[in-house]
Amino acid sequence: AVKEEFHKMLSTVCKESLTMMADALEQPGEAQALAQVKASDQKAAAALRGLPVSWRKYHYCRTGCEWFSKSNNHEFTAAKELLAGPMTHLYQSCASAARAGHTAAKSPQSVAGVRASIVDVRTALDGYLLQYVSLGNKREEAAAAAAKEALKGIDRGMAELSNPKVACRSQLAQVLLDATRVVQALSKEVAPQAEKTAKQLEELL
Repeated sequence: AVKEEFHKMLSTVCKESLTMMADALEQPGEAQALAQVKASDQKAAAALRGLPVSWRKYHYCRTGCEWFSKSNNHEFTAAKELLAGPMTHLYQSCASAARAGHTAAKSPQSVAGVRASIVDVRTALDGYLLQYVSLGNKREEAAAAAAKEALKGIDRGMAELSNPKVACRSQLAQVLLDATRVVQALSKEVAPQAEKTAKQLEELL
């Protein structure tokens, strides 16, 4: 049960953060889109608020179960650090940029390319995060595959932001930068490539 809680938190924070960003850009200025943004914001925030409780449950299981103590300490610690650090930053930047983009974008077409890249990043990461703690020795291999696909989406989004006329350009760059930091945290193999992307995105802020 503790595993499932961590899987759900990781997936929910990432998926709902990027979903509120995509929804805001799909229908800028529309009341329905804003309602969807708020709903995703609430789900991601609730998942982050649940971290302390789930961490206490994990520690309780760890002290009472030899299997938890020997097998899963690294995986759960890594999941906690991912949630408390890069995932929290991604949520915060998406929450800010979603509201700004919903107001400032003049048409869906003007931000369609960036939105498509954000959806690609969400798709690449979500399936992996749903099984993050359970992968064991296969985690790095699976992480590298997911991170590479996510980084492709980030790079496409960055190319779209090379146009200075894109609405909320710096805030969208921050979203992609925080997504890149998530990718770096997930995979040691992809981290050097992700760092190059991060430096390029920092120039757009």
